[in-house]
Amino acid sequence: PKWNSFPPTSGRHYYQPLPFGLYTDVVQEIRLVHNLEHGAVILQYGDKVPAAQVQQINAWYQKDANALVVSPLPKLGDKVALTSWTNWTECTGFNEKAANAFRKAFRYHAPEQFPKSFLQPGQ
Repeated sequence: PKWNSFPPTSGRHYYQPLPFGLYTDVVQEIRLVHNLEHGAVILQYGDKVPAAQVQQINAWYQKDANALVVSPLPKLGDKVALTSWTNWTECTGFNEKAANAFRKAFRYHAPEQFPKSFLQPGQ
């Protein structure tokens, strides 16, 4: 499908969301858009983001993993993108302060509202 941004923030999506979690392989954007519709924040990082920063991203995820998906997206290069339903930001490298602010502002804000307990890792 064609979306209004890269990575997408809304639009056409697969009927089933991806289980929330921390992924080391690239995941399908069409499935992630469904997670966004449920109130997720998605953090994706390019293939030129240093390994030390990927470790920082993983640690950030572990601190508060509810309604989050983290995965690589090689086409981002040295950038890290954060998306939520109709919201997007991008940084060169990982900025924990910016990631925290984005998560605080946009997580759980989406057209399909679910209890936070339904948005746990693995669900």
